Amino acid sequence: MLSITLHELGHYIPAKRFGLKVPEFSVGFGPRIYSKKVSDLNIVIRALPIGGFVRILGMYPPGKGGSNLAIKAREISREEVKNQKGTPYYKLTTGKKITVLAAGPLMNLFVAAIALLLAVSVLGLPSNTNKISKITQCEKVCLKTTTPLFENDKVVAVNNTSVKNWEEVLKEVSSRNDSSLLIERGESKLLVKLRKVEGAGIKLNPEQILERSEPSTVLSKIGILSASSFKAYLSIPKNLAEKLMQKSDQLPATGVIGSAKITQNIVENENSVQWKITLILLLIALINIALFVLNLLPIPPLDGGHIALALIDGSRKGLAKIRKKVTPPDLDTARTLPFAYGVALTFALLSIYIAIQDISKYT
Repeated sequence: MLSITLHELGHYIPAKRFGLKVPEFSVGFGPRIYSKKVSDLNIVIRALPIGGFVRILGMYPPGKGGSNLAIKAREISREEVKNQKGTPYYKLTTGKKITVLAAGPLMNLFVAAIALLLAVSVLGLPSNTNKISKITQCEKVCLKTTTPLFENDKVVAVNNTSVKNWEEVLKEVSSRNDSSLLIERGESKLLVKLRKVEGAGIKLNPEQILERSEPSTVLSKIGILSASSFKAYLSIPKNLAEKLMQKSDQLPATGVIGSAKITQNIVENENSVQWKITLILLLIALINIALFVLNLLPIPPLDGGHIALALIDGSRKGLAKIRKKVTPPDLDTARTLPFAYGVALTFALLSIYIAIQDISKYT
């Protein structure tokens, strides 16, 4: 909810700066559960915490024809600005439109960057060492050793190659079926033969620590998380289809309830306070990166869809100016409303489905 509020605040600030009328700042969708009038702004909290909006007057320019939705939207837009002081949204320059639209996702990016910066350079990120912290029983694709291994054994080399962390251990072990581990146990060292098997055996779990990194690594981590979020959104239709056809037990996504349950698990875990704060900061970063990527998808009614329309309109007018032609009328964005409503309905149904799945899984 905080991430959504900050996102909408990102839209609100430049909108007011550019002289736009913003009568409503709403967090959530659906029925109102709280509202408060502050000057000329109505602050509203709605029942469904799956998004939010700031209502800006004059979103749709004059036009003709189209669907009933488009005609009605133009009428409402015209009536809204009829007796109001201030600039209608559609009269802004392309640059100012994009600033208002992009400021919401950029606010989420800023929040994610701050959360990651605190986790990376102050508290540290979870990292696996080359020490064994736990040995568990395994049923499929497991390991067997010629000599028993124990907790706190440290793997210093695999197949005569020195290793410094668990990723290097896994890389060496996965490259062949039989491996030799050089183990450091207290003051002594011993050689242990390791074999991968399809049946029952053991699984080695590494020690996890919080490791600080340079602040400069935040940018690369934002890039990695953004790419992962984009891939995750692309995979939702496939995951949803497999789930509905009972080909997979995996949820297509995690919603509000799932995120709340993850947070609860973090808080109730026996980890130290430092670990809990780090994991919550990482969750905040993930949520805000996800919001950043989602809202920049070029699909109405998302911010990215409105940005795409603003760019198309600006390109048309810019090209006409270069060619010394008559400036074309404002792009009739109201005509995209049937598609936008269809997308919004799809998101709403998907959110309801995910919420039901979350309840089934986590309660």
